[in-house]
Amino acid sequence: MKTIVTHTSPDIDAITSVWLIHQFLPGWKEAVFKFVPAGETLHKAPVDTDTNIIHVDTGFGRFDHHQGNEDTCAATLVFEYLSYKKHLKNSDIPALQRLVDVINRYDHFREVFLDEPNDDMHDFSLKSAIAGLRIKLQDDGEVMRVCEPLLDGVLINLKNKIHAEEIIDTQGHSYTSYWGKTLAVETENDEILQLAAKRGFEMAIRKSKQHGHVRIKLHPKSKKNLNKLHALLTKEDDIATWYYHPSGKMLLNISSKNRNFKATKLSLNRIIEITKHIT
Repeated sequence: MKTIVTHTSPDIDAITSVWLIHQFLPGWKEAVFKFVPAGETLHKAPVDTDTNIIHVDTGFGRFDHHQGNEDTCAATLVFEYLSYKKHLKNSDIPALQRLVDVINRYDHFREVFLDEPNDDMHDFSLKSAIAGLRIKLQDDGEVMRVCEPLLDGVLINLKNKIHAEEIIDTQGHSYTSYWGKTLAVETENDEILQLAAKRGFEMAIRKSKQHGHVRIKLHPKSKKNLNKLHALLTKEDDIATWYYHPSGKMLLNISSKNRNFKATKLSLNRIIEITKHIT
């Protein structure tokens, strides 16, 4: 039976390394987990001698980085191996590269260099959640099973983010409106809205190519609201469902919390025109 071995009380590096092998190394999808004291091997056997056993983040073998002081981690070593052996899809590589880069930063405690490192929002990270799960579950295998689908979700989000970056750079229409620097784009990728704010856009407009729905958001720091735009859009298309958020910073023609919204008949170009006439 194929077995993936890592150290007891696995951290985010160990868990990610196991996940990479489980997900991307052919023939290892059904491998079982085993845990040993840090630095040791399964049954104290020589590391990397049994082709049915892979050690990660322990044992001082191929996928353990504790032999020296290099700026790497077990997840990086596994990723590089999978890349070299061409076991990864080209569409997955950019997101996986970013993922393991973050794991490496965590493994070297670089979160202390983030802005406001003591902010409670950091305690919602997967790294922090793992620490709590180890206490709650008291079962290393269960911690691994809980975290693997969470890493699946992180990978999906990173792929969406990379796709959103490409869309903004190649398809986004950038202009100056009453609200400031504005982005308008037709896409299904909703990550656009958050990414636009992070890139300094004061307002972002996303229209679905497939369904026609529209979502408009202002940057949280904006001193303005969408009241004028809401009035004009509802006047021009009063059949569509327009939800004006109490914050004044969101105007939604669809919501994942309510699928019964009626899409607007207005084109993205028409919405852009309307925004340009607001002063």
